[in-house]
Amino acid sequence: MAIFLHILANNIVPVFILIAFGYMISKKFDLNVFTLSKLNFYLFIPGFIFYNLYCTNLSAEMFKILFFCILYLVFNDITARIIAKTRKYDIGQTSAFKNSIMFNNTGNIGVSLITLIFGSAPFVVNGKTPYLNEALTVQIMILVFTNVTMYTIGFYNAGK
Repeated sequence: MAIFLHILANNIVPVFILIAFGYMISKKFDLNVFTLSKLNFYLFIPGFIFYNLYCTNLSAEMFKILFFCILYLVFNDITARIIAKTRKYDIGQTSAFKNSIMFNNTGNIGVSLITLIFGSAPFVVNGKTPYLNEALTVQIMILVFTNVTMYTIGFYNAGK
């Protein structure tokens, strides 16, 4: 329980503090969310992915993560199809429902949570973070897989 409280206080709460800070800034200043989203979509995420893929040592063990991502996507697709069929959704509703089930937003909060959690105690050993690189590698692989499938399969589904 002490580890959970430590992670909650030192890792989860700072993320929500940043969210609250962003909310306060948006109330004080007139931020254009459309422009911020485009910057994030076209500049920050591709730069982040490229840099991390370039600097990451991918081992054969990481293919297990890729296999799990494919399995997870297929399982969610089948589950969404079954639910949509039992609820008698039309093609448009089925496609939108499939997208909402198949794709998640692991990039925005996943990377920051991994950095916060694996970069602090109890995951610091002798002043070093031995688990952080591997955890970030896994998250980057999931982020790349999710983005590639979302912008191919997801767009195809949305166009139905």
